[in-house]
Amino acid sequence: MPVDFNEREKRIVIANGLDLIKDGYVTGFNYLNSEKPLPDNALLIHYLHDSQIQIDYVKKEGGFSDDDFRQVRRFTYYMLDPNWMKKPEFASEYSAAKFFDLFGNLKSLDDALKNPFDTFIESTEWDVIVPVSNADVSSVAQRIYDAERKGPLKWMTPAIIARGVEVPELSGFSRAHYASLARQNSEFYSLVVGNLRKSKLRRKLKTVCADLKNEANVDLKKNSVLWLAGEINSEFGRYLTGQA
Repeated sequence: MPVDFNEREKRIVIANGLDLIKDGYVTGFNYLNSEKPLPDNALLIHYLHDSQIQIDYVKKEGGFSDDDFRQVRRFTYYMLDPNWMKKPEFASEYSAAKFFDLFGNLKSLDDALKNPFDTFIESTEWDVIVPVSNADVSSVAQRIYDAERKGPLKWMTPAIIARGVEVPELSGFSRAHYASLARQNSEFYSLVVGNLRKSKLRRKLKTVCADLKNEANVDLKKNSVLWLAGEINSEFGRYLTGQA
């Protein structure tokens, strides 16, 4: 398997990902690129803002070492929730982000604050990857969840994603469908909640990948998208289903 996507593949996947957001298939999509191979089973602490202070607090409070708490930069597009703008730190945390309307027109931060509806964000943020097994996923998720809620700059929609595993013994988590387009050290991913959303997105992604198989210098086939077992915490679930 190639280590990363080539530049042409990245441009094509991002263009199609933006169409998926505009057409209502997903609320956002993400691209990870790591120096080390990505683990098959992990918890992702998915920060919808860029707060190193909060990340450092969760690492220390949760008792994590460098080896089991890996920060990876995430390139991301997602729909803006107007509730987030009520947070005092919003402007500083999103000072480097770009804002767009659904037609792809650039909006200033002031424009987004005045009219946040139907706005999506392009940003570079953090994911924290915590490798887990089925045996310890619930206890590790609890440590993260407890530390996240006590942190100094907690986010209104904390996102704790179980990738490739389920969280069977922890309340407040529910099943999500994790769609992954992966290489050894990198991955495009998105999540949906509910079998109807999954069915719609699966059909759309099959069409996208089938179209891509004829592109020069692109190694994406009709079956390139993997659907992994996963769960998410309830706050993130409300955002994905539009109930935040």
